[in-house]
Amino acid sequence: MGHMAQQQHLPSGSFNLDAQRFEWEVRHFAGSTSPYMDARGISVSVMLADMSRKELIIDFPFKDYGFAKPRSMGVFEERIKKCARFALAKGWDPESKGKPFRADAVWLEEKVPG
Repeated sequence: MGHMAQQQHLPSGSFNLDAQRFEWEVRHFAGSTSPYMDARGISVSVMLADMSRKELIIDFPFKDYGFAKPRSMGVFEERIKKCARFALAKGWDPESKGKPFRADAVWLEEKVPG
């Protein structure tokens, strides 16, 4: 009799930003698809709650967390919220349709002019 693989529950949550509710979920933790490739960092998906439109995908640098999970999910969620705010300032329109808006956290966290 075979064993069923247990589905690993990936962290998720929600936050309010400018009177809108957003939901986020970890897409994958750090890892590498092969020993010859650089390890990727944590990747997170953010979208408007109750409306599946244009998704924001934030890629965090491997060096920020390594192969570990963030020590504090509360602090991590604050960082996700900040990145979402910066993404809105840099052109992400969560109510539009189309391909996901994918961005590196490093780029999002650069000072927005103005």
